[in-house]
Amino acid sequence: MTLYHIRNLWVSQIFTLIEYVLILSTCYLWKSKKADKRILMIGMIVFIVLWIVSKFTFEPLYRDDTYTSAVSKIIQIIVAALVLFDVLQDTDVELKTDARLWVSSGVIIYSSGTLFLFALFNMMLETSSELIRTLWPINWILSIVFTLLLARGVWCRATP
Repeated sequence: MTLYHIRNLWVSQIFTLIEYVLILSTCYLWKSKKADKRILMIGMIVFIVLWIVSKFTFEPLYRDDTYTSAVSKIIQIIVAALVLFDVLQDTDVELKTDARLWVSSGVIIYSSGTLFLFALFNMMLETSSELIRTLWPINWILSIVFTLLLARGVWCRATP
């Protein structure tokens, strides 16, 4: 689409919001303490407000969402790590069949692996479009790894 000068960066911005809400909603369902759930809900609301404000101020839809994407990835890493700690503290579960382990691991791997790629996207794009073409396969590989771990987590949940 870039070759035809069609602006499609707004799609990645909407994806950032949807991804954030879906991942935090999943973690919300897995948390048992009301205080943890309240914090996750507040985090979702604050991020949604930040995302909306950013579209009208410092991150227009025709550019990549470097700031909100970075914030989203950092929060996803922290929340997934907290869920992972809960899994590791739970002595009643078999780790290889716990969906939380697989999904949280996937979120941590994908978010930490793509954090700098998304945070520096505009700078790399302005520097060299070849740089983006060279580095973007990292996102593809990590997306595949995340999807496989997510599928494994869903498969764990589906089995009795």
